[in-house]
Amino acid sequence: MTHAYHESRHVQYCSKVKIFLERWWIRFGLGPLIVAAPAGLVSLYMSDEKGPHEFAAHFIPSSLETVLHAHPVIAYGFPFAWIYLCTLLYGLIDTLAKKKKLDIDSLVFLHRLLETIVESKAHRFGDYAKQLRGKTRPANQIFNQITQPEQQIALQVQGIHSFFSYLYPDVGIRVGLASIENDIPTEWFYWVPENKPPHTPIESLQSEHSTLVTCLRRRDMMIVEDTQAEARKENGGCFIHTREGVKDAECSLICYPVIDGYTSTISYVVNLATDRKDVLLEKNRDLYQWMFGHFALRMCLEHSLLTIKKSQRNRL
Repeated sequence: MTHAYHESRHVQYCSKVKIFLERWWIRFGLGPLIVAAPAGLVSLYMSDEKGPHEFAAHFIPSSLETVLHAHPVIAYGFPFAWIYLCTLLYGLIDTLAKKKKLDIDSLVFLHRLLETIVESKAHRFGDYAKQLRGKTRPANQIFNQITQPEQQIALQVQGIHSFFSYLYPDVGIRVGLASIENDIPTEWFYWVPENKPPHTPIESLQSEHSTLVTCLRRRDMMIVEDTQAEARKENGGCFIHTREGVKDAECSLICYPVIDGYTSTISYVVNLATDRKDVLLEKNRDLYQWMFGHFALRMCLEHSLLTIKKSQRNRL
């Protein structure tokens, strides 16, 4: 299998170690024991009380006892140093496991997605051109026939879903596109997968504390690495649990505003969620901004066409 990310050997190794450490019997059993047992035994060994000292002496090798007696500073500092080193090592593994970069394969995949979207429009234009050979039709009829902005916008959303699914092949991805009018979310325009509509009605996301509205207010992409942790924040969290949502679900979330470069208005907000936390990371903001920008530009074009078509209908 070709991966979307280029990873060096040490990053691949750390990723495997991280997966191993996340197993429940390691995370809640062996892991805490490895951290606490050495520090606790040395602390008991250096105790002035006979009972704890003799208990710890059964588990400490004689060579180590000699070192502890000869260097009391090491003995008393060891528990703190051991816990610090274990925490530091885990943090290093965790950081390296998440350190990923796009490679050529993923760039080619993105290019193919964008080409596929353009090809669908090219085929529609070409087919209609064949039908017009030797015929004349009103300009507005031709325009309405060859332009299908709703379909093209839906293809952009599908492209975003496909690209993130390619980047994170082992993660469930859901993408929803919210329509915006006067900086207020009004409806779900489209979502992928199509058989899994958004859990939350758009009205429930009109709260000023929702990630979507925060995205609108700041006019910037919002990244929530852990929705549960964000919901627990006081005075400043940008994620809320709604009545319809799954309260104990842990996931990552991105809200990206589609800003028209000519009118500076926000027409849509892309909502992308994963089925686990700590997948979408703030450290990858530049990557996400770059990727979303390709689709957002095309969405703005199709939205302009959609606006023109609606204005034509209103005049008829």
